[in-house]
Amino acid sequence: MKNGQIKFRSLSMRLLALTALWVSFVVGVVGYTMLLSWNSESSAAAVNQIYEIKLSFHKAGVFANPGYSPEMLNEEISHTEKLLDGLSEENFWKPFKLPNTPQVKEGIDRVRLIWLNEVKTRLVNKQRTGLVFNSSAFHEYIGALDYLKNNIESYRQSYIEQMRYLQVLIMLLAIGSLFVILYLLNVWVIRPVQALGKVIGQVTAGDLSARVHIGRSDEFGQIGEGFNRMTARLEDLYNNLEEKVAEKTASVQEKNTNLAQLYEMTTFLSQSNGIEDMAEGFLERIRSYTKADACAVRLFDSASDRLPFAASIGLSGQYLDVATREPNENNPVREAFSKPLPTRFELSSISTDGARLLMSEGFACAYIFHLRNGQNNLGIFELEFKDDRYIPSPAFRQLESFGTHLGIAVENYRLNERERQFAVVQERTFMAQGLHDSIAQTLSFLNMQVQLLESSLASNDRPMVAECVKQIKAGVQESYENVRELLLNFREKIHKEDFKTALLTVTRRFEAQSGVEARVVINGSGPHLTEKQKLQITFIVQEALSNVRKHAKAKHAEVRVENYENFTASVTDDGVGIDRRLAEARRARHVGLSIMEERAKKIGAKLTIESEPGRGTCVKVFLPAAARAAAS
Repeated sequence: MKNGQIKFRSLSMRLLALTALWVSFVVGVVGYTMLLSWNSESSAAAVNQIYEIKLSFHKAGVFANPGYSPEMLNEEISHTEKLLDGLSEENFWKPFKLPNTPQVKEGIDRVRLIWLNEVKTRLVNKQRTGLVFNSSAFHEYIGALDYLKNNIESYRQSYIEQMRYLQVLIMLLAIGSLFVILYLLNVWVIRPVQALGKVIGQVTAGDLSARVHIGRSDEFGQIGEGFNRMTARLEDLYNNLEEKVAEKTASVQEKNTNLAQLYEMTTFLSQSNGIEDMAEGFLERIRSYTKADACAVRLFDSASDRLPFAASIGLSGQYLDVATREPNENNPVREAFSKPLPTRFELSSISTDGARLLMSEGFACAYIFHLRNGQNNLGIFELEFKDDRYIPSPAFRQLESFGTHLGIAVENYRLNERERQFAVVQERTFMAQGLHDSIAQTLSFLNMQVQLLESSLASNDRPMVAECVKQIKAGVQESYENVRELLLNFREKIHKEDFKTALLTVTRRFEAQSGVEARVVINGSGPHLTEKQKLQITFIVQEALSNVRKHAKAKHAEVRVENYENFTASVTDDGVGIDRRLAEARRARHVGLSIMEERAKKIGAKLTIESEPGRGTCVKVFLPAAARAAAS
């Protein structure tokens, strides 16, 4: 019941209910008016049919005279009887419907009785005999029809009067309902809208204390309550605007400070030269940001499974020594390192030697934050305070971010150091390979010639001595050329020439050293080589030309480059060629081929050597399009 009352209090429900009631009333009145109109029309049609019965009777009286044929009289009598039957017939589709009253039924029966017993018989006898009969029955028949007509007319008149009364009533109701609608519209809609508009004007003028009072629970009442809540909120915001502006300003200043600190820390870490410099500069800035009395950075050493100090500020040497030697078992620092979140310690609740020493130096609490690179814990940094300090949550997140930046910087520095060490080792390996394949073999040859020279001197074999000296001179000269070539090759890494110029430089140097004529042919306009590809292919060409100088005994050499979708570089000579079985047997001692193969693998290329004894050699490096696309 309550739900129904609440729904009916709704303006929309009231409007719908009144509209439905008014439409139902109008439809009912219109329907009743249509019924009255139909009854009136039916009565008029019945009166007309009575007039038609009278007319048919008079025509039958005329056709009853001897001068007319019996068929005409019979036809008119049949028509009259059909009309009389139509008066009493109950048919929905006939054009009239007589009032269902005893007077009307009695009048119809009386008319039919007079017709059948008196009038019809006399009309037929008159047609047969030609005698004039008493017309009293005819007058009685006409009187019965008039009686029936008058009864129907009286009912028709009552229908018309009801229609007129009903029309007047509809007019009065329309006028009255108009005033009711205007009144309800004024009470339910116009007044609440005016009240709401008045208060909106007051609020627009700056009076935020204005409130709307509608006093109803319908939609306008809900709008008024919502508007009052909104103005109350606006008034509260306006009254506390200065306080809120100060709060927002302080929040913005804090964020700006945090961003400035983060930028300063990131800039410093990106410019630091070593881990110790990073840690010390990091602690200086952290101490400045947090006003900590002391702080320290510890980096985890996986070899010793400990956390040695990398830098510290404000901590005594005695504490650093004690804390470094403390075991991992029951060590709160080590436990904090293993936890995922930062940790706060009350030093009075810790029983380790380090904590007691810090308390004796006046410290009361400590915080430990992680140094992380992703999910890897690289160490911690700790803050010590002499008062019972609590760091708020935003500062906690900022300090965690600082720890992450230091962890990333430390890890990047370590990776760079390992990369530099690997590069040095790699270059030393190539240098050792180059020395082994050139100078080491020449020195071995010189060692053999010195031994032969000693034997020749001992046996006073002058021709052998002269030959040995000649070979030693040639070996020294070859060593000098090899050293010079190696120096030029190693210097090639710092050249900034394009690939074509680099090949021409290498080829011209080969011609100057060997006296062998060489030419460079470059075809195609494919993609440019990367710096790594250019460097490795240049070294392969240098090594191939070096082998031509040392072993091929060639008169001509050609360096050819085919730069299309795939890239090919080849070095071809017309020298003595290579005996494959002999080359395989000496492969372990001659590392030049291995060096070229390793350089080709570094860039995803394939090295092939085509040679036959006495027909020259072709060293070819093939770089497919897939490897070029992957490197770009």
